[in-house]
Amino acid sequence: MIYQPLDVSRFEARLLRLLEVPSELDRPLRFKVITYSLIRPPEYYAISYCWGDTTHQTPIEIDGEIIYVSKNLGAALRQLGFTPGTMIWADALCINQNDVNEKAHQIRSMGLIYSKAQATTVWLGEEERDTRHAHALLEEINLEDRDRLSSIPSDRFETILRNTRYPVRSLRGLYELLTRSYWERVWIIQEIAKARTVWVRCGVLCFDLTSLIACSEHLDDLSQRSRILISAIQEFRLQELEARRGALRMTLLQALIRSRYSLATNPRDKVYALLNLARDGNDLVPTPTYTEPIEEVFKELTMTFLLSPHPIEASILSSWAPLNARSGIWPSWSVDWADLAFNLPPWLTSNLSARFNLSWREKGFGVPSFWSDSVELREQGQMLGNIQHIGNPSPEPILQTTKNATAIGSSFPSKLYRFFFPKSSESQAIPETELTCALAHVIAHTRKPYVKEILRHLGDLMVDSFYLQNWAKKHLNYERSIEKYRELFVDYRRSLQEMPDTEQRRGFIGEERIKFEPCRAHMDAPIRYAKTERPPFGTDQLSLAAIQFWDDAFSNINVNPEYGLRFATSGDNIILVPRAAREGDQIYRLDSCYLPILLRRIPGKPRGTLKIIGEACIGINSDGNWIAARDCPWLSKSETEGLNLVV
Repeated sequence: MIYQPLDVSRFEARLLRLLEVPSELDRPLRFKVITYSLIRPPEYYAISYCWGDTTHQTPIEIDGEIIYVSKNLGAALRQLGFTPGTMIWADALCINQNDVNEKAHQIRSMGLIYSKAQATTVWLGEEERDTRHAHALLEEINLEDRDRLSSIPSDRFETILRNTRYPVRSLRGLYELLTRSYWERVWIIQEIAKARTVWVRCGVLCFDLTSLIACSEHLDDLSQRSRILISAIQEFRLQELEARRGALRMTLLQALIRSRYSLATNPRDKVYALLNLARDGNDLVPTPTYTEPIEEVFKELTMTFLLSPHPIEASILSSWAPLNARSGIWPSWSVDWADLAFNLPPWLTSNLSARFNLSWREKGFGVPSFWSDSVELREQGQMLGNIQHIGNPSPEPILQTTKNATAIGSSFPSKLYRFFFPKSSESQAIPETELTCALAHVIAHTRKPYVKEILRHLGDLMVDSFYLQNWAKKHLNYERSIEKYRELFVDYRRSLQEMPDTEQRRGFIGEERIKFEPCRAHMDAPIRYAKTERPPFGTDQLSLAAIQFWDDAFSNINVNPEYGLRFATSGDNIILVPRAAREGDQIYRLDSCYLPILLRRIPGKPRGTLKIIGEACIGINSDGNWIAARDCPWLSKSETEGLNLVV
């Protein structure tokens, strides 16, 4: 096929005019190539598809010449129902794939191509065994707001599913549709997000995109990766709908993190496919290139991020996805932007791209200095504290004599409580004595792997000169001493019910009203209870809520061994630090970074020159996210200082 050069100044693009659709399957479709300006194009339709296996090809005729395309594209062109005279855009045919300069220019126009199309048709491929059952289920789902990607309430979905003839096959069909390789392709994010209208076709069946994506949250067997792929498409689509109303798009760094699980044949396309979806994409990468080595492209992009108002974020990523893992010749500060999928820990993907609304020039940051193996950044920040002690994960309980038994009863649980709930708002209705006893029970009796892993990491962390296992053991001995009072619960509850409401203190957990009396007995004090008094810990509703509190708190944190996190103490607080941390390292709040950063003084360098070690966790929010450095509950009164940070 002979391609004529496109006029870039006129935003020209090629379109295929369908001339004939032969009824005989062995005869090829016939097309004619026409060049138009995207400023005022004719009515045309764009195809979003997966190239598929190119070893199996189908012939089509373009301008009298037989051209071979992938079997999947050939099936799409024939089965999408286009009639003669229809204008079509398909990237494999409308872009000269052998001209790297044209490909680079067309990348910048891709957003325009899909937004100008009358509609974009998603081709998922041929039908499978249960596709029709999934189609029947989706036909019953009528989302009210089709402009926004809505959700389906669980009870409504279950009702519709029960009323279908084959509910199991319907679910199986949905699962098969949502796990096709099409959803893994990074380019489809832009193709769907920019489209005015989206039609989804599978064989001869037509699906509603909104309903199909909304059903994904009700498929329990769908993998976490598939959920992230689908949710990214949903998020970018919603972003573009809001952008038409004047809303701000996400940054390129945010877009790279959101789409980290998407795939591309050429790794650099994981960046180029997002340029039109980020508010700073075309500024950071003004000229896409397919002539430079991939590593050089990623190095240049890292340098661009380090020159941006938020350089610390890129420096953090370089330790998790280093470019020199491809080849040792690249600087250690360079990021492999195509390798973010399985290397980034969850706290980075959820928190890293959140940023302050600060101006680089207003803060007076200097231009970074680039060296062969390091970068020096100019920053401003405020010290939050020092690391006093770092714990090492312990496979076995550490049995040492506790020095201060009084501190055990109040200090450690309160420190751990402040770590999980820095703002102290989640469980104010539960007395501290209940939380303390519940923590001891969780430590001793839990069988949940994630809780055991956290307790293992806390194992040899010393707080107030005691170890965790010792504390739990001593507190459980106290628990056993009150077992004989369990039979008093019946009389206790009966007498409590007979008391006037004015004599009872009340608390709240969730939506339920709960009555409780605080426990004032010290763990080492002798225990004497009358029948109308309440033992300090029982199997009543409040006690179970206290256990659930710790279980939920532990489930919000991820200390998987591959991420290398360790518990540490800073002043009166428990924190999480990376494996590379040392005692004496300093925690800083930096003006250009969302997360607290761990820094280390460099011997022989001026006081303000520090090495970046990594991110630190000073607390966990109720949604499982790390709290921002600016929200540090124990923010020190130290003054903001200028820093030279070495990456």
